[in-house]
Amino acid sequence: MLEGATSSAVAKMFDMKAIRLLKHPVNGNTLILLNVGKWDTSVASFEVGVMSISFLLEELLLDPSFQIHGCQALWDLSEFGFSHIWQLSYSRVKLLLKVLLVRNL
Repeated sequence: MLEGATSSAVAKMFDMKAIRLLKHPVNGNTLILLNVGKWDTSVASFEVGVMSISFLLEELLLDPSFQIHGCQALWDLSEFGFSHIWQLSYSRVKLLLKVLLVRNL
């Protein structure tokens, strides 16, 4: 299901700043910034993006500050284009929703 989602591929999503984690210096609130426009579809597949989000959420669950304050997620679609739209199929959107909804139980 998640072919090509190796640890080095997941690291590329963070290197290209498609996924960023920001913490408020005073109150410890966590913000997950998903900058879809920075995602280079020729470097990292949709499955790698989903794996990267899943990896980040699993790591955050170990953080005591996250356990207390929770987090907010912000989707930045400012540079969203056709190369990103072609990545979206029914099965891929279903996979993304499955990953995100399982985390909200």
